[in-house]
Amino acid sequence: PILVFVGLGYLIYTAKHHQSAPVVSFDQKLDLSHQDESFVETTNPNKRNKIVVLPDGSTIILQKGSRLKYFDSYNDHNREVYLSGEAFFEVVKNPKKPFLVFTKDIVTKVLGTSFTVRAFETDKEVKVMVKTGKVNVIQQKNLNIKDITDKSNIEAISLTANQQATYQREEHKLVKAELVKPQFLSMENNDHLFTFKSTPIAEVFVQLSHAYEIGRA
Repeated sequence: PILVFVGLGYLIYTAKHHQSAPVVSFDQKLDLSHQDESFVETTNPNKRNKIVVLPDGSTIILQKGSRLKYFDSYNDHNREVYLSGEAFFEVVKNPKKPFLVFTKDIVTKVLGTSFTVRAFETDKEVKVMVKTGKVNVIQQKNLNIKDITDKSNIEAISLTANQQATYQREEHKLVKAELVKPQFLSMENNDHLFTFKSTPIAEVFVQLSHAYEIGRA
């Protein structure tokens, strides 16, 4: 009986110390990194693309079925957004405040450029396609969100105009390639649907004038 008791005790001790750590979702990591902050979330359930103008004047074309989220600290030190789905970004250049697009698997880091991120939850691949400028694509792996935002020596794939990075979810691999016939989201032949989030009124007028060609010859 004593041997049985000791054996059971050993099994219980071993089981407790070999339990795998609970899996933390990306959304949970994001929330933990922004504790005590409120956030703005925009979704696009419509059939047409939706324009979102961020507080710094950067614009986003959000495809149907997509979701965008950012916290109150946006534009304090960095400009961080979270994307589920597909969006085209026109980022206002600011070397002091990098712009970061977080998805479930990768992070796209830029200073000022235009690019598309396609990261639908059900797709086998995540794509980043660059129209202008330069972006860095970082595979999240087990990196801390603060490391990604603060450290400059993290391994990344650099992309320039008409290049793309594809993250293969099953293989956990990033692949760089040239875009032969680049196609980007646009509002052409589409009704304009705007969402302004804490955007200065002057920037609102600028975006509306661009969309509707107000004041153009």
